[in-house]
Parts: sequence; structure tokens; C-alpha cells
Amino acid sequence: MKRQSKGLQFFKFFINSFIITLVISFMIMCSGVWAYQHYIYIEQDPITTQLATTTLEAFSYVSAQSTEVKEAAQEVNKTVAILGTDIQGYRTDVIIIANYNSITGKIKLVSIPRDTRVQWTQAQKDMMRKYQGHTMSITKINEMSAYTGIENIDKYALTYVENLLGIDIDNYVIVSLTAFRDIIDAIGGVYVDVPIDMSYSDPYQDLYIDLKAGPQLLDGVKSEQFVRFRKMEDGDVDRIKMQQIFLEAFAEKILSPSIIVKIPSLIQVVFNTVKTDIKLTEIFEYYGYLKDFSLDNLEFHILPGKGQYIGHTSYFIPDMGAIEEFSQDIFYEHIQ
Repeated sequence: MKRQSKGLQFFKFFINSFIITLVISFMIMCSGVWAYQHYIYIEQDPITTQLATTTLEAFSYVSAQSTEVKEAAQEVNKTVAILGTDIQGYRTDVIIIANYNSITGKIKLVSIPRDTRVQWTQAQKDMMRKYQGHTMSITKINEMSAYTGIENIDKYALTYVENLLGIDIDNYVIVSLTAFRDIIDAIGGVYVDVPIDMSYSDPYQDLYIDLKAGPQLLDGVKSEQFVRFRKMEDGDVDRIKMQQIFLEAFAEKILSPSIIVKIPSLIQVVFNTVKTDIKLTEIFEYYGYLKDFSLDNLEFHILPGKGQYIGHTSYFIPDMGAIEEFSQDIFYEHIQ
């Protein structure tokens, strides 16, 4: 029972991301180290931030804050990007920046709308030309990996987020739609109170949504329908709100005692479908800080901004005037 109790406690670190199953795998299967190194771990150079001139002017506070953070955060201050890809595995339709700080004891999850309007730097456009044979100056953030390869996610979409928020992203986790469905099925589904009737059809994406309002058990396929539905007044922002409703329900299921018997199925899903550049040794380092984490310290946030049509294209436009204060409150609370 002692071993199972530790496993349940350790779930709480990544409670609202699908990396949960990855962590549990390491905690209860030391024999999985070899498989992790060969099938899950992606060796990467450290993520570096190449700031454009305009970004430096807009966020001149970043360098000073980074220095203060390193001096003040004597314990753990970890930021991880959780990325959910579309069915083809090219576009990052879910982007969540998860930050844990051991001084505040909080886990903060910031959702970046997939329609966020991005202006590419010249170096990034050169790479797009290499991959695609043509270039574009402006796209949505979820398209960046489609144009330059998901394996380069740290150099494009994540670099943009770092510049935008004035932060350093330490690691990333990539979860495919297949992995998402399989994870939900492996834990026996998730009970969700669906707030409205949801109906939508997109043959191009092989996406067919048909959910009725009310509390119900969602399997992997229906869970996908729920988190991908966006035909509401605020479009991408409302879709993120649905994702947050789902993640709260997911948290309840993950923390229930019944999850222990599901662990073997979760392990199989993880080794087959989840990719990350987090080293095995790092995961064990955090256990001492996170074993007593309280769900009261779990926060959800959405990047400030609003939806807007530019021409015939729907974008999410970040509120640059509000982002500095937003970033300070989320990522630098422990040094204020």
C-alpha cells in the first residue's frame, strides 16, 4: 500500500496534463528506464530564445526578471509546455504552459489559443522555405509546427511563447490525439457535465461531434469531441474553457483510488504514444517537493486577448498591454 500511496501523491504534479501517466510509469516501473530512453526521450539541445528587436523593446523587463528569478527561486521553478497535436500530428491544437514553483506551492496552467496570430522572424521564414519551398509572414501559432516540423517545436512555437510571456520554457511534452483517446480509455473514461448540446461535422479532419447536454461518462472518442468543440460565441476561447472543464473532471478521476488498477494500461499507452525531452532523473528530483501538493493550489489561466477576423481569417490577438502584468502574476509571483 505504501508504494501505491506514493504513486497517487505523485499524480498531482502534472494533474492537468497528459504527462501524468508518464510520471506514474517512472514511479512504479524502474524496469522501464531502458524503454524510456529508447522510445520516449527525445535528446534536444536546451531551448534557446532568439528575441526579435520588437520583442526586446516590448519586453525589456525580461532579462532583469530572469536574473531575479534565478536568485530568488532557490528551490524548484519549472515550466513545461504540453502540446496536443491534431490527427495528422502536425498542428499543435492544444498548447498549455504549465508552471510549478515550490516557493508558492502552486501549479499554474496557461492556455495559449491555437488561433493566436504569429509574425514569423526572417530566420523562421527561411526555415519555412527550406521545408515548404515557400514562405509566409503571418500564421496561426498551431500552424508553425506544420510548416517546419513537429521536431522543431522548440525553435518556433515555443520560442514565440517564451518571447511573448517573457519566460524560459524548460521542457515540452507532445501528446497526439491517439494518445489522448487511449489515455482516457485506459482510465475507464471521465465523467463530465456537458454544458450545452454539441453538434459539428468536419469530414476533412474526420471530426464528427454529437454530444447532448448533461452529466455523462465520456470515453476517449467522446472526450476528444468535447475538448475540440468550438462552435460557440467566443470560438477558440470557449473551446479552451471546455478543455478546462474537462481537465477538472479528469483530475477527479485520476485522483480516485480506482486508478491504481489502471496503471498497467496507462504505462502501455505512454510508451507507445507520448514524446518528451524531460530526462528521467529530473522527474525523480521533483517528488520531494510535490508529494504534498494540494488541488487548492491549482490554477487555470488563458492568455489575455480577443478573437478577431482579419480579412477572411479568424485569429486570436494577444493583448500586448495586459500581458506584462499577466506574466508577472503567473510566472513571477514568488519574487514580488
